[in-house]
Amino acid sequence: MTTSRHAPTGHSHATPFAAKPLLVCALVIAILLMAWPSAGRAASEIDVPYIGEPADRSLSPLEETKLGSEVMRQLLAHHYLLEDPQLEDYIGSLGQQLLDHTNEQQLKFRFFIMRDNAINAFALPGGFIGINAGLLLASETESELAGVMGHEIAHVTQRHIARSMDDTRGWNVAAAALMIAAVIAGAHDPELAQAALGMGMSAAIQKQINFTRANELEADRLGIKTLSKAGFDPLGMASFFHRLSQNAQLYGEGVPEILRTHPVNSTRVSEARARAASLPTVPAKPSLRYELMQARARVLMTELSSESVAHFQALEKNQSAPAHRYGLALAHIRSRAFADAKTELDALIAQDPAEISYSTAMAELHLQSGNYPQAIEQTRKALKKHQNDRALLLMLSDSLIRNDKPALARQTLLESALLNRDDSEAYRLMAMAARDMKQPAEAHFQLAAYAHSRGDYYIALRQLHNGLRISDLQEHDRNRLQGRLDQYLAEIPESERKRAEAEQRRERQTQ
Repeated sequence: MTTSRHAPTGHSHATPFAAKPLLVCALVIAILLMAWPSAGRAASEIDVPYIGEPADRSLSPLEETKLGSEVMRQLLAHHYLLEDPQLEDYIGSLGQQLLDHTNEQQLKFRFFIMRDNAINAFALPGGFIGINAGLLLASETESELAGVMGHEIAHVTQRHIARSMDDTRGWNVAAAALMIAAVIAGAHDPELAQAALGMGMSAAIQKQINFTRANELEADRLGIKTLSKAGFDPLGMASFFHRLSQNAQLYGEGVPEILRTHPVNSTRVSEARARAASLPTVPAKPSLRYELMQARARVLMTELSSESVAHFQALEKNQSAPAHRYGLALAHIRSRAFADAKTELDALIAQDPAEISYSTAMAELHLQSGNYPQAIEQTRKALKKHQNDRALLLMLSDSLIRNDKPALARQTLLESALLNRDDSEAYRLMAMAARDMKQPAEAHFQLAAYAHSRGDYYIALRQLHNGLRISDLQEHDRNRLQGRLDQYLAEIPESERKRAEAEQRRERQTQ
């Protein structure tokens, strides 16, 4: 059993991809179009009743969720997501604000940020919406960011992927998963990606391109309408696309990925602007939260902390702004210049004591500097005003564990709603607390839950098997571990189950 002591704040050296993983994601969608089995076979296997929706003849809502979850599993396994609680909560709340103004109330959406500097966004089957960190950084207003998200939401609510799959035959989800894994790995191995493309994918990719062009206008129309109803500037999406296109032409820049996956021409921009003009005028409102999270993303996506410090110092010198000081404080924390970081944060808190991002950053400073009692005090103080804030709850739990108070950390997590939400970071901290409390069976149980929540079935099964091998295992712990093992074995993909069984056989042979 192993656990890592890293802060749940995302302050590690984020390395932008040398390749372009969002090209991978575009290929993933093409794979899905050719890899899913025909409707009759899928319906008989999952037994979803036909309710008359044309898209259901190819891909039911349940199958869409299953397929999107499988892609998410691959993205998590290869560490393609920018996993930072504050950024995750921001992008999720922005997405929910848009969803509250659509007619979609049944599908559970998940919004996430890709650790990729390319400017792009994409929708997966089942309500999974990916936003590149590069898109957040390239946007100039929250309305621009929300406009792209509204567009992707429309692709999901209109079930554009499912509607394009009438002609697929003969493949299954296991084959799709294998192809997805090959293409994801191909982000770092072009020959492997080319081999995957050689497996009959070219027609499917062309079909996806044609599908995208045929449905972009519908996604534009619905996305702009949602944008306006949610209180954003309806011109946000059109202005963003137009600006990117103009910059590419005027300055000789390479075409951004989002313009490759979402083709833009003057007619489309004009039509989008006309639609926006027909809606109530909503002036673009400055959003401090957006500006702060944009600064946070820049710090996390810059490989060298010294570069982040220099960037925000230059901005501050040119024009002082809260987001610039906040970014500079985070950059100082990352470079371990804690006194400089505290100077910036003290000034920000004095100016706006109610802003949760500043309080959280101060707690983060204490946590990273090893002043765990002060981190605990800071997070508890902030939680009095923001009782259910996920980042604060995770930081408090982490601080308590580091301060040799694992029982209090465990109590904090149990009293929160995080475990009921299947929060993977909460499971990891529960495992760390159990380890420090000398409860190995509980630690294995929670590490299994952590791995399972991220779709890593193999590791989840291995943790449960390891727990069951504890020499002095209590009967109630044995029953709990075995029950969870039986549950996971009943739901994991066949390929993962066979992999786990083979590993178990090898371990027994070496004993």
